[in-house]
Amino acid sequence: MTYRVSRDVNTLISEPSEGSVKKRISFIVLVFLVAYVGYAWFSVRALAIGVQKGDIDAIGDHVDFQSVRASLKEQITAALMAKAIHDSSNKNDAGAQIGAGLMATFGPAMIGNFIDGYATPSGIAAFMSTRSEAFEVRGDGFGPMKFFQHASIVSPTRFRLSYGGGTSVVFNFEDWIWKLTDIRVPQNLLDKARS
Repeated sequence: MTYRVSRDVNTLISEPSEGSVKKRISFIVLVFLVAYVGYAWFSVRALAIGVQKGDIDAIGDHVDFQSVRASLKEQITAALMAKAIHDSSNKNDAGAQIGAGLMATFGPAMIGNFIDGYATPSGIAAFMSTRSEAFEVRGDGFGPMKFFQHASIVSPTRFRLSYGGGTSVVFNFEDWIWKLTDIRVPQNLLDKARS
């Protein structure tokens, strides 16, 4: 016994209408954007909870310490070097010029050692525990999300959260996770270091 299919193949496979394709593409883009923003928020939240609890592993998972250390060294060294140069050029004092020379010679190494010692998961956990009010996770809201004043997308794989006083943190999408890669020190604090 044999059965014959009398339908035309073209009637079985219907092509979607143009409006249907646009709706599907729009839906896929929307889902991608929600996942993109949600994953970034989740990473910031996971880091904040790790900081709040002093969880060194969680902090280490969400912070690229090599990048953070390099950025902090650059910012602080530049500020102190500018102060040393300014002080030595404004004074005809030989002692000020020797001090500027010593600062130029030994300052970057001392700053580097200091930052290398403190910009670690345990160092950040200890430092942030003294500033825990900004990183508390409460029932009425989420600490870091309550205190930032501005969020901006720098690139598809990078965003910045700016806090009061000029502090900002930058997250990059690395190794399939959002990681804190830069802490921008407020200019007023760098100016205080120079004075």
